[in-house]
Amino acid sequence: MNCDVAREALSARIDGEREPVPASRVDEHVASCAGCRDWHSRAVEQTQQLRRLVGRSQVVAAPPPRDRTPTRTRLRAWAGAAGARWALGVVGALQLGLAGAQGFGADVGMPTDGHLLNESTAWSAALGVAMIVAALRPAAASGLAAVLAVFSLVLA
Repeated sequence: MNCDVAREALSARIDGEREPVPASRVDEHVASCAGCRDWHSRAVEQTQQLRRLVGRSQVVAAPPPRDRTPTRTRLRAWAGAAGARWALGVVGALQLGLAGAQGFGADVGMPTDGHLLNESTAWSAALGVAMIVAALRPAAASGLAAVLAVFSLVLA
């Protein structure tokens, strides 16, 4: 018998579940395999320790540690971040507005080739949406930044 199969059966036995192979074959294997005997004894010991811990509460009711940063410093940092997010959102909205104007036929000085104009409008709209999303969800900014960086490099 394979040690992995025997250990799976032993684990099921410890948990009170049905063993995937006959118990007599598992017992024969364990009797002849020192590695599985050691594994079984450690698993039984660990299971017993965990079952003893179930009745105990490991959670301590304590207040979270206080932030020792001065309130003025925290407020200034928050205001700076909020200002940057608002600015990014405004630029994104302007970009989206320009894309909308371009899409509805405003002359933006580009050649009138339909395909090129559609691509330019789509990218402008995508940039605007990306900026707005980054302003609303700063965690998404890193993923969006990679796409926008590649786009900028291709344009350069």
